[in-house]
Amino acid sequence: MAVIDQVAGTDQPAGPIVVGCDGSEAGQPALDFAFGEAVMRGSSVRVVSAYSLPVSAFGYGMVLPDLGDADRVLKADTEQVVHKAVDAALAGLENPEALNVDIVVEQGRPAEVLLSAADDAALLVVGARGLGAWGRLLVGSTSTEVIHHAGVPVVVVPCHKHDSGHAHGHRAAESQEPAAAAADAGSLAGGGAQ
Repeated sequence: MAVIDQVAGTDQPAGPIVVGCDGSEAGQPALDFAFGEAVMRGSSVRVVSAYSLPVSAFGYGMVLPDLGDADRVLKADTEQVVHKAVDAALAGLENPEALNVDIVVEQGRPAEVLLSAADDAALLVVGARGLGAWGRLLVGSTSTEVIHHAGVPVVVVPCHKHDSGHAHGHRAAESQEPAAAAADAGSLAGGGAQ
């Protein structure tokens, strides 16, 4: 699925390609797509990940302790996961040294962090599903929010792995390649992001 405001054959906008990364196997195709697109366009890539402190870990009515250590640990853990996913995506390129990759890890809701990081982007790329509670849906809540609120073109890359182990007997739908999904963007999104 893609939401693209540009007409084919026009100049591509300047700016990096921003891609969301949660380190999940389902999210790896989004990184691969973004890296390939960046190589084709001659763009840089900004890999963005969000993390948050679980409220339930502290309970209700308690005074929260200094979260500095927990914040640093979660950020470091998230950075490690993102670096591993980036390394895997770079390994699939012929000339990975030619690609300029910037990694941004911020505390917050994934959609908000992605949208903020994509202010100057030429393209925003997200996976269709991730690690969140809605991970079993074909298009997750982060992808849906990004599609509706991004001010730049958005590509939602489906997971290529068929998962037959979903609860309630649901199976992943046969996925299109991102390029084929982009061709259907006009019929899916009415011509652009809102």
